[in-house]
Amino acid sequence: MLMNLNSRKIVQTSAGNLPLGWIKLTFRPMEEIREEEKKKRAEEAARVEKQARIRAEEERKKREEEERKAYLESLSPEEHDIEMIKDPNVSEQQVVEIYRKIDEFSEANRKRLAEALKDYWIQHNKWKGKLSHKQKQKVARIKEILEGE
Repeated sequence: MLMNLNSRKIVQTSAGNLPLGWIKLTFRPMEEIREEEKKKRAEEAARVEKQARIRAEEERKKREEEERKAYLESLSPEEHDIEMIKDPNVSEQQVVEIYRKIDEFSEANRKRLAEALKDYWIQHNKWKGKLSHKQKQKVARIKEILEGE
């Protein structure tokens, strides 16, 4: 709300009347300003460092993935399947498909695969306890192979 009072204009606010064209200056100690700037620089440096760590971690994971892929490609099909069972990202379907091929494996690799399957099923609580009929058969078959058929 503008009012004309003795040819001077003022603004009425809830805080009171203020003349137009005036500004209020507040002086702050230089040390306070320096501290704020120092804090902002530290926050920016931390942000940049965090981004660099994230990028480095992504690059490390990508490099490890490429190395693992190259390693798997260098293996025989049987060794590849054994390594797949050990992979934490293997799906249950892949495990079942590999299990079905166990009789096609050489004797040495059959035992290695049986060990890998046992470890996988222990980790996924499918070795002991309440199991489905099919799973009980699979466990029995693996125990048979590990005991020397």
